[in-house]
Amino acid sequence: MSYSAPRKIFWVVPSLNLNQASVRLRCLHIARGLEKNFGYENYFLTDIKKAKNQIEPESFLFIIKMPGLNIIDLLVKGKALNCKVIIDITDTVCDIHYKNNDFGINSWILNSLIDLTDAIFVPTAKMRDHLIKHAENSKLSIWRNKVYIIPDIAESMQDSLSLCEYKSETLKDKTAISIAENIKSSLGHTEGKTQIKRVLWFGNAYSPTSNMGISSLIPHLPAIKTLQNKQNFDLVICTNSNADLRTLKSFGIRYNLVEWTLPEIFKQLSLASMSLITTGDDERCMGKSNNRVLFSLINNCPVAVIKHPNNSEFELSVDRSLKSAIQKYLFSKNSKKERTKALNENKTILNRYTIIEITKVYNLVLQNIWLSSLASQEHYPTIPNEKDVVSIICDNLSVGNIKIIISLLNSFIPSYRVNYIHFTPLTENHINHYSSNQIIPHLLKLDDIEKARNFLKNNVSLVISDELNANISKKLFDWTNAINRFSSIATNSSTVSIIKQSSLKEFLIKYYTRSESTKHNNLSRVPENIPGRYQPLDISSSNTDLLFVCGIEAKNWILDGIAKEIGSRSQNSWSIFYCDKVPKHLPKAKNYFFMHQALLKKFVKLRLVDLSQGSNINCWYTHPRDEDKKSIDQFLDIFSKVNKIVFACSKNYDLWISRGLNPIRGCVVLGGFDSARFTAHDRKLSNTIGVCSSFYERKNPELLFNLVSKMRDKKFILLGKNWESYARYEALVGLGNVQYVTAKYEDYPDYYKKFKIFLSTSKLEGGPIPLMEAMACNCFPVVSETGFAKDIISHGSNGFLFETSSTANTVSELIEKAYIMDDIDVSSTVSEYSWDNFSENIYRVVGI
Repeated sequence: MSYSAPRKIFWVVPSLNLNQASVRLRCLHIARGLEKNFGYENYFLTDIKKAKNQIEPESFLFIIKMPGLNIIDLLVKGKALNCKVIIDITDTVCDIHYKNNDFGINSWILNSLIDLTDAIFVPTAKMRDHLIKHAENSKLSIWRNKVYIIPDIAESMQDSLSLCEYKSETLKDKTAISIAENIKSSLGHTEGKTQIKRVLWFGNAYSPTSNMGISSLIPHLPAIKTLQNKQNFDLVICTNSNADLRTLKSFGIRYNLVEWTLPEIFKQLSLASMSLITTGDDERCMGKSNNRVLFSLINNCPVAVIKHPNNSEFELSVDRSLKSAIQKYLFSKNSKKERTKALNENKTILNRYTIIEITKVYNLVLQNIWLSSLASQEHYPTIPNEKDVVSIICDNLSVGNIKIIISLLNSFIPSYRVNYIHFTPLTENHINHYSSNQIIPHLLKLDDIEKARNFLKNNVSLVISDELNANISKKLFDWTNAINRFSSIATNSSTVSIIKQSSLKEFLIKYYTRSESTKHNNLSRVPENIPGRYQPLDISSSNTDLLFVCGIEAKNWILDGIAKEIGSRSQNSWSIFYCDKVPKHLPKAKNYFFMHQALLKKFVKLRLVDLSQGSNINCWYTHPRDEDKKSIDQFLDIFSKVNKIVFACSKNYDLWISRGLNPIRGCVVLGGFDSARFTAHDRKLSNTIGVCSSFYERKNPELLFNLVSKMRDKKFILLGKNWESYARYEALVGLGNVQYVTAKYEDYPDYYKKFKIFLSTSKLEGGPIPLMEAMACNCFPVVSETGFAKDIISHGSNGFLFETSSTANTVSELIEKAYIMDDIDVSSTVSEYSWDNFSENIYRVVGI
């Protein structure tokens, strides 16, 4: 085999229509970029038989979109010719509800093809996890080695014009010229800029197997209506032609519908003051890439992004509040400046998604695939079990009856998911209920019930109204009877139960065991994984001396860990309350310790905390986040009425003193480490640069990437999680000198003992706790001046500090100096910061 990778790529594509976004973004743009920047030759084929005759030995063979079994002979020939076969998948195709995925056939197909495939490309980490989840457990390693995360590009108007030119020249496609002309003509449209203001929503209109698309707008319709009543703007819906907008009409939303075409999207982006990106919450939606966010920002339209599942990089740089975004970008006095500011804040991230940057990742991965020898192993699929999914047909059910059904389900099924299904338009009461509870319903079409069969059949109980419309009822019963007849003769197939509301309790008594009643949530009432001597109480206990309040999303992570460290080291009674995103109550306790300032603010806003009795309320302040004058004033008011705000570092304490905080209300307690677990090692025996960090944009991933690229002679270990969400993840690990490790916390000391140097590139921190742990293990720190770094490091003595704006050149020079600092005892300089001392200090300052 040649050690030089081939330069010919054969793309087998179901369609080359430029108005099909997934094909355009993940095939044609990339092909053009690889050809222009790296000298690849591209051949496009839409017919499998022709592809089989035309592919050449030792080339790359790309299969675009979900393949079928009819492609096996093409892949077999490709392997026989020593081609490298790559499948590019852009959707959660193994979801049991996915179209045409009857009985999980897509899992079987992919498991059948995996041995004929060298790689599978997906756009997001969650889609990668989706595919791996559906692989047989004993064969996961080969799947993990074969699935690569290659993100979408940020497609500018100029990119599309260049693509049209490329397609017309390469494929002699006259329609591409017409599309380019229409795009250019859209530049002349400026009407609306000075008339009615516009908010653009663009995406899929409808899916019979998902609540993505228009359904995801439902929770926001009351807010949109209220805002439209106060201020004059239109909601522009840019989507495909089968859009069902009866819900928008019935709720009185002012909107314009325009058809999804490439020229039309560019036109609407140029006219809109902002775009609104909403997404559903089922498995189909979890793998969705952030291409609409990218598409909007790169074309100079700021966005409000509501709960996007794959938006980690933009989390701190885009608006997440519809109300504030509309006010800021449409109606503020400085709306033009606000839009410019928002776009500028995202430029660094957008630079990762340019054609040249994404094709660099493609080229690197293709080179590594060619040079890798992948073992061939057999695979067998598993089909997911969704026995805890219940679908409620909400037509003819009042909101009150829906609540009764949910209450019954809560009493019998401890863990389940509810699909709220409507075949007919929603009433205003339904919309208000879904909005206030942040529920995204499924809007299905009765005529398409056959298309939704996978969505409805997989171990799902259907709950219906006793008064359900006869036409809907007949179709449901006819369909389920057919499914159940098949199930009686099919292996491992399950039946579907349709239960009327009046019979629901009897059904649950017969088939389920009543779960322990809990008034508010089904989370563990007693926390687990306790590190210290003293065990927690049940949160229902009224004798709790100190109750820690922690968000459920932080359970078993750093804030939860700190709470457990404090509680388990005191003889006072304690427990942890893991609250939902929208908490309904606060358990009784003598004293409270909120583990994040945003949590305290939320409970105050919901009137679940009485600040007139604030002498028993304390709060851990992590680090500043999205703090403008309004929020600072709100926090100052809250902080002035509680017992103590405990700051993780003196830098943040000083910041709030300068903002007007009464010094009596605040104090500084630096973090701690487990002195029995994190012990000193001889770093002369180590030669690795270690990083311990989960992926967030504030961790400054670009600086880390540049350091790994610059210092190719050094070995890095990246210990953390979620780095697959970084656009340059594959480029980072593909450099060959960085090992990415997701490990259990109890294994961290073993990794720290491999580190000679501990590196932290963060722009913003409260701690970081791993810095203290690494120093306790005698690693020499080279860290950004954030959090408590300056509190525990004396520059040049027991570590090196650098400004958050420092370049890779500056930091690499410090790392080189750190390599010759072996004689300095770092561990002794942090010996006082044990969790025992930390917990004692916390109890002392809060007065418990």
